[in-house]
Amino acid sequence: MNAAETLRKQVDALIASSPEFKNASDQVASFIHKTILNQGETAREVADTLHGKQIGHPLHPILTDLTITGWTLGTVFDFFALFTHSRQARTTADVLTIMGTLSAVPTVISGLTDFSTVDETARSHVATHGITNSIALFCFFRSTVARMQRQYLKAFGFSVIGLGFATFGAWMGGDLVYRHKVGVDHADRGFKPVEWTPVLAAAELKNDEAKAVTIDDHELMLYRKGKAIYVLGAKCSHAGGPLPEGKIIDGNCVQCPWHDSVFDMRTGEVVHGPATYAQPYYEVRVNDDQIEVRMLPVSTPVQSQSLKAKTSANGNGRVKRSAAKATQEKTQG
Repeated sequence: MNAAETLRKQVDALIASSPEFKNASDQVASFIHKTILNQGETAREVADTLHGKQIGHPLHPILTDLTITGWTLGTVFDFFALFTHSRQARTTADVLTIMGTLSAVPTVISGLTDFSTVDETARSHVATHGITNSIALFCFFRSTVARMQRQYLKAFGFSVIGLGFATFGAWMGGDLVYRHKVGVDHADRGFKPVEWTPVLAAAELKNDEAKAVTIDDHELMLYRKGKAIYVLGAKCSHAGGPLPEGKIIDGNCVQCPWHDSVFDMRTGEVVHGPATYAQPYYEVRVNDDQIEVRMLPVSTPVQSQSLKAKTSANGNGRVKRSAAKATQEKTQG
């Protein structure tokens, strides 16, 4: 067993030994999530930005690169300045450390936003990751204060300690992504029929009904709204939640029952986070009383829908849709 595996097992054992810590983590996450939902549309849109909805990728790991880079290089230049007495190295260390510390503020806020909707199986590990990095932030804040007081040796000491915590926090962040699958795309994208493929008899899908259908071990979600039929991948891209069990909002969107991500069923795109990846979306037709699907041709772009979903903490909500019709809202048959 290598050192990394030993450390991983020790961290797991430490977290598992404290059910109180898990309960506290769950309560804090739930409080943050409900607070966001209860504050209305503006708060939800801010949270969407912090999750990374607009860039189609989690925002937090991008911000952490800025923070870690500033802190690491700042500490390196501190080391050079102490031994060479270089004014340029000292100034560079100060600028980089302050840059890293300032960038840590949005990094922490985005991390807390993600923490509020992370799957409960990884929540305690995410909380530990956050606490570790908060200690690092405190150390670098103290380092910044010491620099302003020209106490450079003290500043370097705080930076070294802070970098140690930041390094451990970064290691935990990688473990969260690669082992706990936090922030990765959980949607099943393996079903890619080029030809029209029957998935269900048309008579079996009632109006205003969401139905889960499994084709070649791939689960799809079907929904009928009048003459329009929508088909998406059934596993939520955020954490794999069952979208067919979610709440249908105004017949155009579905809200995941696990963490309240909202998707436009006409396009598959994200309306509200925490999801940042769009759902797999399929072209649909009814042929010989069978619902058939295929992947959208590359030359047929899906028109973006301007939708805003107002959702409450219990998952209820209402969607405002634009006047534009989705490509899928056409007479089928």
